[in-house]
Amino acid sequence: MDMSGPIVLFIIFGGSALIVAMTLFFAYKREQMKTQERLTAIEKGLSPQTPESERLALLERLGALDGGGHAGCCNQTPREREIYGGLKILIIGLGLAVALYVGVDEKVAIWGLFLAFVGLAKLAVGFIMRRPERASGPDA
Repeated sequence: MDMSGPIVLFIIFGGSALIVAMTLFFAYKREQMKTQERLTAIEKGLSPQTPESERLALLERLGALDGGGHAGCCNQTPREREIYGGLKILIIGLGLAVALYVGVDEKVAIWGLFLAFVGLAKLAVGFIMRRPERASGPDA
């Protein structure tokens, strides 16, 4: 009896669960540390910064704020975000399809291909979207 299928599934899902658990644990620890810093600042008589003001100050220092004070992902246009998101989903879907095809069965690999087609759809939408108008002139 071939046991490679359940072993591969265990490794894939176990590894995914471990990554999620570690991410949640470190997010909890980071939030706990921020809370402790705020309490210490209050005890010393200083005004603690709120998480939103800390975030905006960091983004302003990095230059990642657009003109309206909103954080853009490196000031990407909606078209670029759609294309990059589609590319990410496509790669994840293809990787999942290959892992399921090798580890389990070709009938199960269709779920990875389904995800890959969602990525292709996002890519198509991104390429169909109109490019933003660019200003012409010496300053542009």
